[in-house]
Amino acid sequence: MMSQSRVTVSPSPARDYLTAEQVATEYPVSATTLVRRRQTGGGPAYYSISNRIFYRRADVEAWLDSHRVDPSTCAKPVHAPVGERVSPRQEPPRRRGRPTKAEAARRARAEQ
Repeated sequence: MMSQSRVTVSPSPARDYLTAEQVATEYPVSATTLVRRRQTGGGPAYYSISNRIFYRRADVEAWLDSHRVDPSTCAKPVHAPVGERVSPRQEPPRRRGRPTKAEAARRARAEQ
């Protein structure tokens, strides 16, 4: 009797490497974002071969997973609970630079 051996076919290595356009079609990220992240940092790891950019599929997926947000660990709720009113800020935001004449006059009256 002849023993049958199984031949496993590994996926093509070329499928593991994607251009920015291929990443944009397969994942929820635009090619423009990938270019910007390459220039400023913070994007997925990439290969630069002969002035062409390639992303490894595993690197893109790891980068996307690193941006996962768990809503249960958020520090504060985005919206106020139903029925509660959110009060506006008590103080106006501070301006930079010299105060206006009106602000200077108000401050002088308050100090008296």
